[in-house]
Amino acid sequence: MARIYPSDLPVPGASEIKSAELDTLRKLQAELPTEYSVFHSVHWSQAYEKNTAYGEIDFIVMNNTGKLLVIEQKNGRLEETPEGLVKSYGLTQKVVGDQIQRNIGGIRDKFSKQHPAGERLYIDYLIYCPDHKVSNINAAGIDQERVVDGNSKVGLCECIKHLLDAQGNASPQSVRELHEFFLSGFRIVPDVASYKSSQEQVYRRLLSGLSDVIDNLDFDPFRLRVTGTAGSGKTQLTLGFCERMLAQGIKPLLLCFNRPLADRLREIAGSDVTVNTYFGFCREMAAMAGVPVDFSNSNTDGFWADVQERLFAADLTGTPKYSCLIVDEGQDFLAEWHEIIRLFLTEDAVQLWLEDPLQNLRGTDAVPLPGFVTYNEASNFRTPTSIAGFIKQSLGQEFRQRNTLPGLGVQVFEYARKNQLEGKLAHRINELVKTGFKPDDISIISCRGMESTALRATNRLGHHAVRRFTGKYDEHENQIYTEGELVFDTIFRYKGQQAPVIILTDLDESLEVNDRTRKILYCAMTRATVRLELIVEETCPWLDLFRNSV
Repeated sequence: MARIYPSDLPVPGASEIKSAELDTLRKLQAELPTEYSVFHSVHWSQAYEKNTAYGEIDFIVMNNTGKLLVIEQKNGRLEETPEGLVKSYGLTQKVVGDQIQRNIGGIRDKFSKQHPAGERLYIDYLIYCPDHKVSNINAAGIDQERVVDGNSKVGLCECIKHLLDAQGNASPQSVRELHEFFLSGFRIVPDVASYKSSQEQVYRRLLSGLSDVIDNLDFDPFRLRVTGTAGSGKTQLTLGFCERMLAQGIKPLLLCFNRPLADRLREIAGSDVTVNTYFGFCREMAAMAGVPVDFSNSNTDGFWADVQERLFAADLTGTPKYSCLIVDEGQDFLAEWHEIIRLFLTEDAVQLWLEDPLQNLRGTDAVPLPGFVTYNEASNFRTPTSIAGFIKQSLGQEFRQRNTLPGLGVQVFEYARKNQLEGKLAHRINELVKTGFKPDDISIISCRGMESTALRATNRLGHHAVRRFTGKYDEHENQIYTEGELVFDTIFRYKGQQAPVIILTDLDESLEVNDRTRKILYCAMTRATVRLELIVEETCPWLDLFRNSV
């Protein structure tokens, strides 16, 4: 079986690579020997004095002697003209032979510029047109040995081996240079858009099952505690439950612990849902009840306990009574908080409480909820298999893996000195953008608090500005962020959110091997929907576990 690069096959049905080319890739992988490497969807560019040339090659096959075969696949109808085989794209026509020679020339030019003292490349070509039967090979102006058409398509791989069977004279070093050249010198596209699209589609489809289960539960009064692992769809369930309540004419109260999550939920839940953090809700109710509170002292010990006592003693006649309460991040709530919230609920209020003990980073005790029915969901619908396997092996954390998409895996990058962290991050971000991710697909997550992270004052990483919380608020109590596309936050603030790419930082000697750290890492790693990267200092006690789990 041949080795293919990128190693993950594109996702059928959601990929930019055409289904016919995907079938060919599978055929090449299955029928060519292990000493062959197949690079697919290769995009190249070459700068000249006054312009830049671009090209795209369907497949490049390399054998273990360094011989290369460029394959151009043309599906559908072709025309045989005196200039050669012609493919029509609307009003535009391209001569297939000219196109493949231009691509070969682009490869030669780029390789010679990067390796001026290197050996000359041996490059052959093959035109693969499985839907067309060449009737006049001479009129087509190409070598019959280098065309596989509808008559001979079953022998595609035999033809490839025949064209590459001559003994090459490239040294092992040159073969390694060629391999690295195609992996780094060209943009070997892993079809990032299809991975993102497929992840979103599958995730939404799987999550509908959890919502259906909850919708079919029927008991009175409706008091439900959902204990769900990361990626089980608690946030999506929250939004769906809000819609269900609104359809019944009930306006829900939705509370969570983290301010960033509250802001996000407020944006997507709609104006008819009251969304707040627990502390924000207390502040709002105190103002409505006329309880005088000096919130400039909110960071002092005992402040919120005093506010709670004042609310218990206050006349709450002018405050609202909610008929539906939804709590997200319930594992971070305290028992007395629920008692305060109940002051603002009707006696028969519907209550939905969502939590994940594995994301309990504050070490709080579970809130006793007498009269509640408990539903346990251990399925992870978000995390793709390549990332889930890494999490299970490195952290020893078991969960039911329900997402069958491969994702783009996990990679660990090491650095020796603390002043190398930003440079390593900048390099990885540039490489991810080259691969096809957008800057706003990438979230950089610290495993420390905002005050102790090494990136607390970082405004740029490479060419990209960083968007991070400044610690300040505007006149409307909105959080003020720096301007930037790259999200940077701590896992303590980022809980409940997700991104296609998660890069974990602050993995250094301070990261002890214990249960609390394991929860922090679990919570952080399960934020990634397509790709997970770890930037790890060599002194980190977890490094060997990470290395052995990739």
